[in-house]
Amino acid sequence: MWVESEAGVDVVSGWGAAATVGLLEVGEAVREAVATPAVLCVTGVPGVGKTGAVAAALGDARGERGRDAAWLTFRSRPTMATVREALWGRLWPGRVVPRSRIDFEHGVTRAFERTPRTVVVDRADVLPRDALEYFAALAEDPHTDIALIVIGSPAWGAALPKRAPNLHSLTYRRVRLEPLTDTEAVTVVPGLHPLWADTTAREITGLNRDVGGTLRGWHRITAHRLAASVAGTGV
Repeated sequence: MWVESEAGVDVVSGWGAAATVGLLEVGEAVREAVATPAVLCVTGVPGVGKTGAVAAALGDARGERGRDAAWLTFRSRPTMATVREALWGRLWPGRVVPRSRIDFEHGVTRAFERTPRTVVVDRADVLPRDALEYFAALAEDPHTDIALIVIGSPAWGAALPKRAPNLHSLTYRRVRLEPLTDTEAVTVVPGLHPLWADTTAREITGLNRDVGGTLRGWHRITAHRLAASVAGTGV
């Protein structure tokens, strides 16, 4: 099994896993989608841990069905040609994308027929309707064995019934991640890194508001304080 994800943050030594109700629900939903297989939609504002939670759950589910994971992330609005090229590159690495549409579709179907797979589409907000419906058609095809996980913003998820009705109707489960509440932060943050182990609840809640309750924000402020400590600034 291989997973290629883009968390968008630097590695912080000693960083632990957050165990919130929402993140645990994502893990359960991912493992369920992989085992079924089914279509899962995960939404949340930037930085709440959607990508990391899905990647971690896919790692935990390794070997359950011998299922490979193909991770697709698009940073700007792609054309269908770009989407197909990216998908082909994950399914047939090193092979040239066929010029013929028929040959392309045959190759994609053959890849899914030969190996059970999980397809993760991250940052789905930028995908046009035809791309979203294309992935829905792949998941619905009786000749393929695909678990499809789509990750996007809450606004994108709310618009999905109109934006991609077929994908919406196929979605078996939906999970929305929320930012950490102050109460959650007091419980969760001390376990994220030893730096916060002895921090008071008052300081944690104050910082949690500063970072908007996002794990990405906590990750960055941890990295900043560690760097400042190494530099001897005392911050």
